[in-house]
Amino acid sequence: MVGPGIQSYNRIPATDGSFMMLQRLMMSCLVSAMTLITVAPHIALADDSRAAVVPESQTQDAEADGDPSRVGWLELSGSLDEYQEHVSLAAMTHGDVTMRSVIKQLEHVATKPGYAGIVIYLDEPRLSLTQVDALQQAIGRIRKEGRKVLVFSEAYDMSSYLIACAADEILLQEKGSLQILGLGVEEIYAAGLLEKIGMKADFVQVGKFKGADEMFTRKQPSEAWSQNFDALLDDLYSQIITRISEARGLTETQVEQALTDVWTMSDEELVERKLVDHIVDR
Repeated sequence: MVGPGIQSYNRIPATDGSFMMLQRLMMSCLVSAMTLITVAPHIALADDSRAAVVPESQTQDAEADGDPSRVGWLELSGSLDEYQEHVSLAAMTHGDVTMRSVIKQLEHVATKPGYAGIVIYLDEPRLSLTQVDALQQAIGRIRKEGRKVLVFSEAYDMSSYLIACAADEILLQEKGSLQILGLGVEEIYAAGLLEKIGMKADFVQVGKFKGADEMFTRKQPSEAWSQNFDALLDDLYSQIITRISEARGLTETQVEQALTDVWTMSDEELVERKLVDHIVDR
């Protein structure tokens, strides 16, 4: 395990009031006389994933006059498939909301006339680090075009906070939670189980650090395999600290200390330590 912390969630259901709160906040953070457009109701997926997408019919007027008076809304919750598996009957129930479609919507906000920015609501998304990286890059492209990005959540974990760090402003619900875990790996070793049923795995291992067979041939990891994973986790954790440091204008030492202390911080301290920009009450 690398880094401090125990994961928990403090979820507050979304209400219509959240849109009003975000409208007022966006007006103050982006440009004057801006109208918040709720671009679509969220789309419920079979695995409780959902995302709000931008229907073409709602963007035509803004694109026609080029007036940057619209703000996109994107809601992410649960997990996202990378792409639509058209040959899978199970995947067909998910609709069209995939990682690719979400990236496409963010690119729409970045490239189409009529957008001043976007609000991204993170409702406990379950995303891989690869998906987090893709979202960070997409948000970066929006900001590169001079358009603002605000991220809001009631509870940030490691992946959602990394997404938020790519935005212009990080918003946290009052009395919400910022819970940044370290990284860990849980492995299964089945050699003992195989012994009980009279079986033994037979593999030829080539190379000291080649441990793909260890799940079946050992009851615990070898020293070399442990070194592999320790190095991998240390490197990933270092990358995460560096990303947060660069995004929040903090030293890596300040980030690591803040993540150690975050469990006891008040809302005011989270802002003071530059982990979030605004505490909001919907």
